[in-house]
Amino acid sequence: MSSGNSAFRWALDEPIPSSAAFELSHPLDYDWRFTDQTVTSLWDLAHELAGADEKVILLGTPSLARSAADLPVWSGSVLLLDRNLTHFKSASRVRELHCDLLQDLPVRSEAALVFADPPWYEEETLAFLWCAARVCRMGGRIAIGIPPINTRPEIVEERIRVERAAHAFGLRLVQILPSALRYETPFFEANAMRAAGTSLPLDWRSGDLALFVRETSSIGQRPPSASRDSWTERMLGNSRIRLRNNHSLDPGSPVMHPVVRGNILPSVSRRDPRRAHADVWTSGNRVFRCFGTGLLLRILDALVVGKDPEISIAFERGRLLSKAERFQIRWATNQLLNVVKCEGSELRAHISSLRTHRKLGAQSHAAVAHQRAG
Repeated sequence: MSSGNSAFRWALDEPIPSSAAFELSHPLDYDWRFTDQTVTSLWDLAHELAGADEKVILLGTPSLARSAADLPVWSGSVLLLDRNLTHFKSASRVRELHCDLLQDLPVRSEAALVFADPPWYEEETLAFLWCAARVCRMGGRIAIGIPPINTRPEIVEERIRVERAAHAFGLRLVQILPSALRYETPFFEANAMRAAGTSLPLDWRSGDLALFVRETSSIGQRPPSASRDSWTERMLGNSRIRLRNNHSLDPGSPVMHPVVRGNILPSVSRRDPRRAHADVWTSGNRVFRCFGTGLLLRILDALVVGKDPEISIAFERGRLLSKAERFQIRWATNQLLNVVKCEGSELRAHISSLRTHRKLGAQSHAAVAHQRAG
């Protein structure tokens, strides 16, 4: 590592201890985790809906999977299907399988109960429901998180369309439990609220729970899924950094440019038009433009393994770098290390706040249902 970077090196040398209770979500995954109280309530509900020795499948609900892995909450088999796996120990009560529920085809199963918690958008809700129908047995139950009635103006019409689609999947809506779900504020949302000048309790977000029963053998055709942007991720220090796979802009400068003042996007909504300008996105909800994401990825790869990016890139190219190239690489390197330094401090403060909040227990404030992801 060149001497110009040594002042920031401590940001990479002080990783926050890995803890299942504080898994780091990325804003591009729309990944909110249940509060401990909600996890307990949902496993209590599981005992009401299915026999304790029967199979439960979890679709995008790592909070439930983690509790089942750590505690004897369920004596039957538990399988987690998720795009972001948490890597339980081999002796865990929970099996996990990498599955992008918007694109991959889950293997048919005979689960007595399926829990699902998709991002709060109609496309994702339909995709998760169809996958839930595919892995649920006849007469089995499906419990899926949905946005509350006042999340956005068109939510009533959206719910009607979802119920109609569920019927085509062989499912019948049995009941909707208002405000049955509470979520802990993830790190990226805490940063977004701070950037927006908003202050709310760390369990302010609530969701409804829709209960379905599978009544017919046919699940119909899979609902169409829109194409999504492709990103490459690297973990540097305490930051998950994703780069947009836009190779048409390479080769270009790896220097990152602001998208918003202060670099933290003050929103978690998919509808925010500023999202389209982000080529670099961190787990702290920082967004940047970058016209050389390919070169920035090489810098990241060098930093991840503790190598000097200038030396690594010069070796890869088989020549000495020009003065302009060295300047750009140093600039981008310092930018990355500064981001990691800032987000490490912010993440520590967020974890401390969560710990304090958990010790205080459930708060007495009323349930609210603001927008989670749009």
